[in-house]
Amino acid sequence: MAGVEVKTFDKADEVNDNFNNAKIEAVKVGNQRVMKLTLQPGWKWSKDIKPTVGGDSCQATHLGVIVSGAVCAKHNDGTELTYKAGDAYSIQPGHDGWVVGNEPAVVYEFHGMWGEWSLMPGFVIFNIEIKKPEEYKEYVEKVTPIAKKFGGEYIVRGGETKVIEGAWTYPRTIIIKFPSYEKALEWYNSEEYKPIKQIRLNNSVSNGIIIKGV
Repeated sequence: MAGVEVKTFDKADEVNDNFNNAKIEAVKVGNQRVMKLTLQPGWKWSKDIKPTVGGDSCQATHLGVIVSGAVCAKHNDGTELTYKAGDAYSIQPGHDGWVVGNEPAVVYEFHGMWGEWSLMPGFVIFNIEIKKPEEYKEYVEKVTPIAKKFGGEYIVRGGETKVIEGAWTYPRTIIIKFPSYEKALEWYNSEEYKPIKQIRLNNSVSNGIIIKGV
């Protein structure tokens, strides 16, 4: 590791805008993950984050500073405090939080979890046998730009295969990596992919899964 390391949030290593009213940008410097959070007026953990992650309250520890706006945190122990521009804060697991006022809150955190489950990539894996190769070519031509629209990148597209354990039903394997599990599902269920998917189904047999990666 270099003696001095600088990263800009303008080119963040991770960007997550999958939640309502929140944008999460993260960089890794000195083997430390640092996050910039932009929370819009009206943002509230129990309204905007809880439906995705579940639980009665946020179970992450947070340590950071706020540079603009204001946020109120209410802990299960009854503590309720508002932190505003210029404040440093520490919040223990078991809390709710919300933006106070009409100004977006911008905070930087050095410890905490903000949607890492959504920052984990999602993988679509198909095990396929092509029955009608000429007709299937139309699927290959049309599927790539639609996958790219949702952030998809082909990691494996056929290739030599050797089964080393158990049974592998069909000879061709396809793996597409998406920025998140949610994006993979969004792609698969999208109106854009629906007619293209039918081309694949009409000209091949397959098994498929969507899985969250690390």
